Amino acid sequence: DGGGQGALAADALAAAGLSVPPLRESTMSRLRLILPAAAGVTNPVDLAGAGESDMRSYASVVNALLTGPDADAVVLSGYFGDYATSAPQLADAESAVAGALADASADAGRPVVVHSMATTETPALRVLRRRGIPVFDRIEHAAAAVASAARWTALSPAQVPPFAVAPPARDVAARGGDGSYERTRELLAGYGLSFPAARFVADAGSAAAAAADIGYPVVLKAMGLAHKTEAGGVALGLQDEPALRAAFARMQQRTRAAAFAVEAMVHRPGSVELIMGVRQDLAFGPVAMVGIGGITAELLADTAVGLAPLTRHRALRMLGSLRQAPLLTGWRGAAPVELDAAAAALVAIALAGAEHPEYSELEVNPVLAHPGGAIALDAHGVLGALRTGA
Repeated sequence: DGGGQGALAADALAAAGLSVPPLRESTMSRLRLILPAAAGVTNPVDLAGAGESDMRSYASVVNALLTGPDADAVVLSGYFGDYATSAPQLADAESAVAGALADASADAGRPVVVHSMATTETPALRVLRRRGIPVFDRIEHAAAAVASAARWTALSPAQVPPFAVAPPARDVAARGGDGSYERTRELLAGYGLSFPAARFVADAGSAAAAAADIGYPVVLKAMGLAHKTEAGGVALGLQDEPALRAAFARMQQRTRAAAFAVEAMVHRPGSVELIMGVRQDLAFGPVAMVGIGGITAELLADTAVGLAPLTRHRALRMLGSLRQAPLLTGWRGAAPVELDAAAAALVAIALAGAEHPEYSELEVNPVLAHPGGAIALDAHGVLGALRTGA
């Protein structure tokens, strides 16, 4: 809604790799019927004060551009969204125009992106966001969003599979998540992540009954420990009930844990341990992470990050960017792991974190990637304050 603002927007869009083409005469003729004589009707369009005299001109111009033959998308840049800040009596009118902008976008099936000079959340901006119109406070960010959407549109369906790998278990958190392994495992399993069979118990007798049901060999884990291995909270490969009961007694005395997990022992030749997770970042929102995992995860610090949720394509790129990625693809004659399964696990974890912001952190370590698939062997969640860094 200003010549300078439009020029800056055009420059930002061009820098992002987008075309800002001249409008056809038919489109410019439609705009001349809407706007005053001093308005610019080329591209970018300059309202030349029309918004101040009649705020509905914003919606009229956007509708003319969306329904014409020239534009795949429309970026509205300038003062719209901020009228109510200086003139509260205009809040209802501005909100009505915001609704009209959303209607125009929906009717045309083409996106509208808004860059607003407003420095606070206003009623009109709330209407736009609620109706699915992206709002940015920097034109560079708006341009980047449109450019990213254009790149996605250019991808083939095979390159852009659905985000979700399974119907999400959205009711898990609603029932009262506590960040425990049991509840975190339940949440992630609802997104398609595979775990070994397990039972959660409090005493040796229940542990023995659980192991008999699952089948030996089993793993015994003490719950509620940050580093189970160092604390003596993990016993692997227990072959029978006497071995299980002896391990339970030692573990209970050493850790003083009140809850334990009995799990099927998983052994997959040629496997690689990965760490995967999501953290809620104050600046970026949910950020997914993958790296070489196991007990050396912190020592090696070989990780890659990306904004969640992820596509399969993006998850595969993250796995391939690891310094030790050759371990996944068949190092020195070893069989390669099933990368699609590892990527699917990462996609599932990222989607769970994106859809459950009440978890400031979700972490699975390790995810055992192997030639036949991928299976998660441990997980934890953190409920509470957001982290300031990914």
